Amino acid sequence: MSFPQGTLAIGVALIVVGLLANPWIIGHLAGDGDLESSLFRGLILAFDAGCIVLGAFLAIRRPRLPWVEMATALAALASVLVMAEIALTLTDYTPLRYWPRAVPELASWWSYDGERLHVVRENMPDEEERHRHNAAGYRDVDELDFATAAAAGDKHRVLLLGDSFAYGASAWGEGESFAELLEDEDTVVWNTGIPGHGQRDQLLILDRYLGVIEPDVVVLALYMNDFYDNAYPPGKMHIFSDQKSLIRYRLEKDGTARLLDPEATYRRAFPPASGADFLLVSRVGSLVARGVARLEATLHARRQGPKPEPSSNTADDPRVKTTRQLLSEIQERAIRTGASLVLLIIPSRADVESVEPTFYYNATLGLCSDLSLDCLEVREALEPTDYDHSHPLDSHWTPDGHRKAAALLSARLETPTRGTAGIVVVEGNQTVLPSIGKNGSLFADAMRVITESFVKR
Repeated sequence: MSFPQGTLAIGVALIVVGLLANPWIIGHLAGDGDLESSLFRGLILAFDAGCIVLGAFLAIRRPRLPWVEMATALAALASVLVMAEIALTLTDYTPLRYWPRAVPELASWWSYDGERLHVVRENMPDEEERHRHNAAGYRDVDELDFATAAAAGDKHRVLLLGDSFAYGASAWGEGESFAELLEDEDTVVWNTGIPGHGQRDQLLILDRYLGVIEPDVVVLALYMNDFYDNAYPPGKMHIFSDQKSLIRYRLEKDGTARLLDPEATYRRAFPPASGADFLLVSRVGSLVARGVARLEATLHARRQGPKPEPSSNTADDPRVKTTRQLLSEIQERAIRTGASLVLLIIPSRADVESVEPTFYYNATLGLCSDLSLDCLEVREALEPTDYDHSHPLDSHWTPDGHRKAAALLSARLETPTRGTAGIVVVEGNQTVLPSIGKNGSLFADAMRVITESFVKR
């Protein structure tokens, strides 16, 4: 092909691209309106105009082009884009769209039927994980009859409620989680922590086991995402065979939760690319699209003017109201059976890293006071290094973090008195401990050694 013919072909191709890649065709192919922002439409129109103008210039004038220089520039640009895509992939950057894929089967080891909120040990693919779970489906090697009042005898019985922190995420070695560290010759701990559980799930567990175990103390490990989890009914997760754990409900504008089938749940989390939005399969394309969306949101916010200041009263938050009601029900159940309730407040990594705690941490403290709950704060005893930083968004305690929490909780459960309300804090290098709980602990000395070395930042 001669130079004039080559430039004519390139010019015609650019004109065709400029005519076809317009916002209306893209919006029609995308279908769900995700690409219909006004700023995005403006950028696409500018791109279309540039393609048409350049194409017309090449088609009419047919200039001689420096092909070697053009090829080199294109190759360099392609290399930069490929390297950027690889870098974003290595950082687990999430694209806006995915190549169409088959929805995997639900994991056979996850069960929820209205009463059973746990894993099915026999169906777990990993033999070591099966070994770590008991027949009831919890990460606790003790069977249920080991924790009953009759079997435990004079031992102090603790029923532990919680999510992945209580389950022992990031403390995978045997005897590394705070639940395992609490157990000694004087104490039986029945650990019912399951990843993703909120207080709605824990109410069902209480109804199932409270009368069987007859615990002396119920320890509820409350993490900050419980305020979000409590917006959903019990058993909110679908877990798929590819290990994806996804919320199977969609919250409507009126606050109700709409149940989704497994396919809709998976497609919602991993929307498949179709039509013109295939570029969003690329992480680079997704980065650009998100940047454009943020820029448009910023410009829109400037046009709208300053937003009213959010209420500083945490009690006004609907998630706090829901959690307050659920905690009140858990407290009522514990009191009715004569058990003490201790709320272990698990701070997020952001709570530990910052001078001031986050909104929901303060809300938790407010609930402790409002409901006269026995609450244990461990925030001042923890360091950022006590969190597993391998996951950028949702980090759990390292074994060191579990040991510190176990020491403080063990001291909290030291003296057998009931009904003493209070919040336990670490002030400077001293620990302030209202008394409630058990007789004796292997961790009292460890707690003193650890807490005396803490210096409040």
